[in-house]
Amino acid sequence: MLKVLIVEDSCSLADTLKIILEKENYYVDVVYNGKKGYEYAASGMYDIVLLDLMLPELNGYQILKKLRIKNIDIPVIIISAKSELDDKVDAFQFGADDYLIKPFEIKELIMRIEAVARRGNSTNTITLECGNLKFDHNTCEMINKENDKSVKISGKELQLFEYFI
Repeated sequence: MLKVLIVEDSCSLADTLKIILEKENYYVDVVYNGKKGYEYAASGMYDIVLLDLMLPELNGYQILKKLRIKNIDIPVIIISAKSELDDKVDAFQFGADDYLIKPFEIKELIMRIEAVARRGNSTNTITLECGNLKFDHNTCEMINKENDKSVKISGKELQLFEYFI
């Protein structure tokens, strides 16, 4: 199951995309500002990020720049109303993998997600273990190895687990 992070300050658009992508069998988290967007994207939990450029706290360009400076190679598709060539050039220079102008067709977004995922840089092999706990990246579950019970965790919970390890 592909894990998608949506970083979009329009709650209605972000929530609609979440519902649609979940119906397509994606695991989806949504954040509404740039600061949380960067934290979640940097967690290593996601296969792809859908990133708006005009965000509060940190804009999309700043997020991209910070991710790439830290050598975080998560695929990023820009979803933005900014349609000027310079905006696209800047996004690609900062490390975007694709750029989609709003408004867009959902089918096109899904095709672009699948295309970026096929490139092979979206496979995340992070394995986190501590004591009897193991994080399964494929299912986003924390598993108790002694009794095989599991619980799904969010990006912030994963960050806390990494920190405590």
